[in-house]
Amino acid sequence: MKEIISLLFVACICFSCVDNERNLSEEKESGNDLDLTFDFHLKSKKSLTITAENLSGKLAAGVPFNVYVENPYTDGDRLKDVKPVFTGITDASGSITADMLLPNEVKTIYVSTTYPGYGAMQTCEAANSASLAFGGVNPFVIKETETRGGSENNGEITRKSKICYPGTDNPYQLYTYYAQGIHATLASGLFKDGVSVDPELFSAEDITKISTVVNNMFPERVAVSDEKYFSADYCTDLQITEPVVNDGGVYQGTEIWVTFLGDGGFSDGNWNIFNALCYYTYDSAKGVTAQDAASIRKTMLFPNTNVAKLSSVHAPVVGAKIQLMYWDEARQLYTNIFPAGVSIGWVMVAAQPGQNGAGDAMKNLGNYRFSTPVLNSNSAMPYPGAYTNGIARWSEDAGCNIVGLDYRLHKDPNEFNDMDYNDILIKVESNPMIKPKDEIPVPPVEDTAYKYSVFGTLAFEDNWPSKGDYDFNDFVTDYTYTIVKKTDAEGQLTNEVSAIELTFTPRAQGAVYTSGFGIQLPVATSNVDVSAMSGGILESANTQATVIVYDDIRQSAFNSASGGFVNTVVGGNTAPGVPVKVWIPLKQAITDTGNLFSEFNPFIYVSNRGKEIHLTDMPPTDKVDMKWFGLNSDRSDLEHGVYYRMDNEFPWVLDIPRLRENTDAWIYPVENKEITLAYPKYESWLKDHGILWQKEPNEEFVYKP
Repeated sequence: MKEIISLLFVACICFSCVDNERNLSEEKESGNDLDLTFDFHLKSKKSLTITAENLSGKLAAGVPFNVYVENPYTDGDRLKDVKPVFTGITDASGSITADMLLPNEVKTIYVSTTYPGYGAMQTCEAANSASLAFGGVNPFVIKETETRGGSENNGEITRKSKICYPGTDNPYQLYTYYAQGIHATLASGLFKDGVSVDPELFSAEDITKISTVVNNMFPERVAVSDEKYFSADYCTDLQITEPVVNDGGVYQGTEIWVTFLGDGGFSDGNWNIFNALCYYTYDSAKGVTAQDAASIRKTMLFPNTNVAKLSSVHAPVVGAKIQLMYWDEARQLYTNIFPAGVSIGWVMVAAQPGQNGAGDAMKNLGNYRFSTPVLNSNSAMPYPGAYTNGIARWSEDAGCNIVGLDYRLHKDPNEFNDMDYNDILIKVESNPMIKPKDEIPVPPVEDTAYKYSVFGTLAFEDNWPSKGDYDFNDFVTDYTYTIVKKTDAEGQLTNEVSAIELTFTPRAQGAVYTSGFGIQLPVATSNVDVSAMSGGILESANTQATVIVYDDIRQSAFNSASGGFVNTVVGGNTAPGVPVKVWIPLKQAITDTGNLFSEFNPFIYVSNRGKEIHLTDMPPTDKVDMKWFGLNSDRSDLEHGVYYRMDNEFPWVLDIPRLRENTDAWIYPVENKEITLAYPKYESWLKDHGILWQKEPNEEFVYKP
């Protein structure tokens, strides 16, 4: 008896879904004019122009930028699930314009670059036309200055030193920018009116010349996976050895210069953390022990590496070039000549929020992050272990070493420990040339590392061209659309698209019809590399690439062979959706303007392939049967590009955006409950398009299993 009652219940609901399920309240007469300015979208087009100037004040091409709709940092850490909504590089004019389709709830745009020398992350209002300028002439380093160095030693320079911080015996301050105190700006100490105050030790260079090298060697949030490279068996401290001198010359020692490159975006999420950078030397043959961590002589190089504070009194100077000095214990002074047999290591003094690395943080050995693995095994460390916290990599192209240090200790279990070693970045040059003894490889960065995504939920009504019950649950699926950027032969980002990645996670089918689901893309069918494609079926005989994701939603999306509803009736039939990831590689890359997502055209087809249902004003595919247009409630005007319109109250498809993949998806109405009941502010949205009606459900009428 229960089975009979259940079948009758389902049959009644199924019948109600087919047609004429209800009378729309206060329904407008079909003769009323359509409001073609309103397309039922919850997204709007925004335009952003980004301009980049290098430190010499010249427009810079090839600078990569990421655009976000949420702050990608929180509490000082990079959020792994906040993905860019656009990624691109500046063109020959030093600019790039992104025309984006963004959720209406987005009010602020966040823009950043991983390239050093272009400043910290910036924000702007999400507007129809916005602009941001990055980089430009460094207010403290007006012109590039000559570097001491060459094929021969330039003579000895000596300096005295004193303790950095009262009450400690380490580190030592050396350079004249401490004349105004430990927190004096580097600029006021290194340069005055754009001219070095100590030409023997301080100079400047336009570090944007090596931005590509730096970005490739220490890519953001990309780590070497093999743990052996971080053990005590691998150490990239720079060892000074006596070179072979030809033509009867005599080796006089080695000179070394360090240029500050930036903080790898660390300051974007840590505006009030001021890490310091020191260096130290030790006998290469004798090495060091864990107990030496406290006593080894550390010389302060940069008292603060927070790029976001470029204009503050605590600011570092990007592009500042300083000659290192060797502490000669016997003579009790610093000299610019480093002898053979000495190794140079680096140590970050990791500050806490509101703390200065060159202040209180120096008192606690647990704040020190050494490049020499064994020093990090000191018991004072919060996560002791013989693992490096600084990596030096030699660049043959640039003829120098790039050194990167990480804020978190290698064994720190914090989920934000990305181990990309770019929280402080410096360039190291020497005469004669020195290279790291050991090599820690650059982590591989595949083409797919350069990509951006949007997220959302699609909700379909399947009764077109007739009116439906408007519970928008005949098919519901979450989606992620991803644009994959092309890289050139050197692995550099371009403004072209090499592939498209689609992910769909079905959630409900409140329909009795047999239907399929697909999507048309702004790519020619002939340009899809079918041999490398996966996860969907590319249809033939379509001008634009059309991919069928589920040919039978009930069976392939929910593994349900029986009829009836799936996940729309509380206490009724439930089934998990079957996610599908579709990979669509292109034969020839296409130009990316940032607006490609607006041309993504999802649809269902009902009962037969020719009866397609699309978003408002999105065109059908070449396989549509045109006889359906203009029937019943459909008021499409094909000649003028007006598709799938009925009235000014209801579409047949809704696209409801999400800001990120793991945020709660839109909750759809239960079976046979109109969206105006499930979301009371829907009707107000028809008059005031800025209302976020989709955020305020009536819990009584939405589906929760």
